[in-house]
Amino acid sequence: MSSRAQKRRVFPSLSRIRAFLHRRDHRPVFAGKFFSGGTKVIQTARNKPQRRQKVKPRQRIIVAKKQKIVRAVSLSLKIAVAGCAVAVLGMTVSRFVGSSSRFSIKHIGVTGNTHVTAQTIIQQSGLKEGENIFRSVLADAAASIARIPRVHSVVVRRKLPDEIHIEIKERRPAAILLADELLVLDHEKKIIERYDPAARIDLPILTGKQLAQYTVGDVIESDGIDGALHIIDLMNELGMAKSIGISEINIDDPDDILLIAEQSGATIHLGTGDYPGKLWRLKKVTEEIQRHGRLKLASLERVDMRFETIVPAKFGS
Repeated sequence: MSSRAQKRRVFPSLSRIRAFLHRRDHRPVFAGKFFSGGTKVIQTARNKPQRRQKVKPRQRIIVAKKQKIVRAVSLSLKIAVAGCAVAVLGMTVSRFVGSSSRFSIKHIGVTGNTHVTAQTIIQQSGLKEGENIFRSVLADAAASIARIPRVHSVVVRRKLPDEIHIEIKERRPAAILLADELLVLDHEKKIIERYDPAARIDLPILTGKQLAQYTVGDVIESDGIDGALHIIDLMNELGMAKSIGISEINIDDPDDILLIAEQSGATIHLGTGDYPGKLWRLKKVTEEIQRHGRLKLASLERVDMRFETIVPAKFGS
């Protein structure tokens, strides 16, 4: 054997070395899992034992995206199936409760009413016995009842299986308003009803030429009405009905509100502002008059409360 042939056996050619270094396993891969370090456990089609193989970054990204897509599709299918099941169950329950006679309204109860009758409230609500309790729109019923001027607030509730409860709070009268007719006014400046003499409401009368335009259900926005209602509240707190009864409050001039005494018909000028202090001084003056032997409250004609240090008063004969 020549020396040249021996060199070929001992030193393989460069092409063989390259083929050895770049040889690849072309067997198909059908399963795998990534590990740290850029490796992947694979199983070949020839059922060889699992082994780790280097995987290129781009290939790792593609496989990871496929796995995410599979998981997302699986989750979406599960959610869709669960949603369909819930929808079918809901339709079944709705059909049952909407047609069952067990849920027909058999009683409508009203509480909290004093002046408005239960029949008026039920009729205004639109609710009827025999209707399905779930088909009745309680919000609409409450809104209809709230349109009754005397009603301040209303709550409508279901009591399963067959009852409706209506709880109302009525408005409290604060004064009697002299317009084209006598009307009853509450503390929120709303006219709640026409005055009924049989009711015997002992409240002062509000007068003023600007009040003639109002009727039941209106909210008064005229100047002086806030001051008049504030004066009524203060008189109730001070208990002035015992010392000097006020039968009328005139707000023709909002800058000089007038009180008319019930016993003597005396005119009391309050002016505007500092109503608590003025009414407190007026109460003390009337108490002093009652204690005085020669002065009579019934002969009082005029009192001016617009001064801070003195209280001018005029008495008749």
